[in-house]
Amino acid sequence: MRAHKSALSSAILCALILSCLLQAGCPGPLRPVTEPHGQSWWKKQQEREACITNLMCIGAAKEQWAILNAKHNGDEVIQTEVDSYVKNLPAECPSGGSYTYGRVAELPTCSVPGHALPEAKR
Repeated sequence: MRAHKSALSSAILCALILSCLLQAGCPGPLRPVTEPHGQSWWKKQQEREACITNLMCIGAAKEQWAILNAKHNGDEVIQTEVDSYVKNLPAECPSGGSYTYGRVAELPTCSVPGHALPEAKR
């Protein structure tokens, strides 16, 4: 019986030590990951996602504008006319970049690296 208690207490002690080591070596799930400039990774992700949403809205508005104005692939886009098809679209990317609408059938772009619509698979 004494050996059984000793083995049990050893197992408990081992589990406690292991859990302490794991907690010390692993960052908490809610701890912000920061970069040298201090801006959190989460904020950058949110800005990127908002930018991509804006790009999708610009692309959809461009398509609608092109259909209603009988435009063809490669035609020049009139940005002020396309903007009238989107409500409350910010003039620039949340990260400070600028949008380029491009021609009809081209994807709109953002000047911030990593802020882009995925290319369509063909």
